[in-house]
Amino acid sequence: MVTALSTDRRTATPRWNRSLVRISLDPRLLAALSILGLWWLGGALLSETVVPGPATVVATMGDLIMSGDTWFQLWQTLKRIFIGFMLSVIVGMAIGMLMGGGRKLSDYVEVWLTVIITIPSLCWAIISLAWFGLRDSAAVFTIMSITVPLIAVNFGSGVRQIDMSVVEMARVFQANRWLIVRRVVFPQLVPHALAAIRYGLPMSWKMAIIAEMLGLPDGVGFMLTYWFHLLNMTQVFAWTLLFTCIMLFVEYLLLKPLERRLLRWRPAVAF
Repeated sequence: MVTALSTDRRTATPRWNRSLVRISLDPRLLAALSILGLWWLGGALLSETVVPGPATVVATMGDLIMSGDTWFQLWQTLKRIFIGFMLSVIVGMAIGMLMGGGRKLSDYVEVWLTVIITIPSLCWAIISLAWFGLRDSAAVFTIMSITVPLIAVNFGSGVRQIDMSVVEMARVFQANRWLIVRRVVFPQLVPHALAAIRYGLPMSWKMAIIAEMLGLPDGVGFMLTYWFHLLNMTQVFAWTLLFTCIMLFVEYLLLKPLERRLLRWRPAVAF
């Protein structure tokens, strides 16, 4: 008996070792390491004028962070994204609600949205600059031209999928209209609204960058074009990495926790 217990103690995996194994097998960590490894390999095999290595880019990004002009350029881009995206959410969800109001209205609106989505993003950016000039409104309109249809389609799909049997059940129990909206309809729409927001936000910053690269006098896109014309790929990668880190911060430290909090009532699905 004593021998068996001592053998179990020797073969048992320490708790800290099990935690280390779980961390090392985290898919997100493995994905980040694979991206970093591929980047390092590209930098080792190719010239620095094509793919600068991670160490050089990170050092350059550190210099950018210490520069006051960098924060001005970031603010210009983030301001345009915030205004354009918030307007897109308001307009897109309003259109999505209309699409859920009836089949004929939905078919009519869907044709418009399909035409708008079909037009290439670059065309919308050129049209926006031609209509509004080198102003923030050009970037805002560019963002809205792409993200409004995406949000409307996603949210409209959620409106059409509302379980009306639950609504009828609430009416049987004599729930008032506000209670039905707050306790029955709204919880069913939250997942679709969050999905639309998470899908539309990356498109917003991509469209803002495109508009800035085509002609706006400041912003991250302007800086990318500036350094590209000077053939300085280290600066191009550094600006790209800096803005990507900001977007990852928004995604993983703001949107995902918000989603977990708002959807904590839903049971987890595992296969």
